[in-house]
Amino acid sequence: METYIAAALFVVITSLVYVRVGFANITNSYRMWFEEGYWVNYIIV
Repeated sequence: METYIAAALFVVITSLVYVRVGFANITNSYRMWFEEGYWVNYIIV
């Protein structure tokens, strides 16, 4: 039973985040991970 509650909470919270941030912004972020330049250029502070 706890597994079903945890899965339901995961889906609800994830859906809220996706709706609030925007599906386009999140998919663009995921797409950036697969670009070669993302992993080659290091961020220096």
